Amino acid sequence: MWHECLYETKFLQMLYKEIPSLNDVRIESIAIWDAGNRIKVIFDMPSYADFPPAKWDGCNMAVVELDFTSIAKLQINTISNSYRGDISIERNSEGLLEVSIKGNLTLNFIADSGFIQRISAYLQRDEVCL
Repeated sequence: MWHECLYETKFLQMLYKEIPSLNDVRIESIAIWDAGNRIKVIFDMPSYADFPPAKWDGCNMAVVELDFTSIAKLQINTISNSYRGDISIERNSEGLLEVSIKGNLTLNFIADSGFIQRISAYLQRDEVCL
């Protein structure tokens, strides 16, 4: 599972009975910084938490922020300004993380390590136009 390759996953594990696969998730943002040595990916979880903390009352969408370090072989391409895709995080035979997003955004890179920087929640509203 994607989270087993990351550090700082205890809070995520406390939120879900079973942590969902990252299929067709909305990607909030991708940031590349530290001269290309770090990447941040922020995305909505595909389902809301089974055991949300009290401070999330009134929310219905969990958001995860992942940070990756020591980036290599970065490739990015998009065909839309609204990012969605399947996120895959796996450890390769050399012990490095192979990260990919495939959808209307394609992102591939290798990282030395990755960790959950933050998990938060918000109220997602379905806007209806009449």
